[in-house]
Amino acid sequence: MRANTFLWIGVAILAAWAAWSLLKFLLSYALPPEVTGRALLKKLAKQRGVDISRIPDAAIDEIVARHIRQARFFASMSNSVELSNWRANLVRSLRDEALVLQEAFSPRGPLTVSHPTRETLVKYGVVRD
Repeated sequence: MRANTFLWIGVAILAAWAAWSLLKFLLSYALPPEVTGRALLKKLAKQRGVDISRIPDAAIDEIVARHIRQARFFASMSNSVELSNWRANLVRSLRDEALVLQEAFSPRGPLTVSHPTRETLVKYGVVRD
């Protein structure tokens, strides 16, 4: 009886893990990349200490849309298996973007070089020109 109980507990844990993994996989393709990209960029920027509440959602959406276009373009132009996955390219570029946002809000002052993110932040009044 006791061995049977442990077996059923193990099966239940394995089934829960498999269901969770399947749900994550399905949601990664069911949700639009704009939604997942926005959530990922906000999470990564928060991890870097950026106050996300200072950035309007429209600015975040514009930044994410630019990265989606770039990720798809680079994937279509790449002969490399690693770089031909546009979703992986998007994740990599959003990680880099979180660093740019961190720099834009650093105590040393906003970005001084011309950068598309800086232009977007100026456009929405987040930083001054």
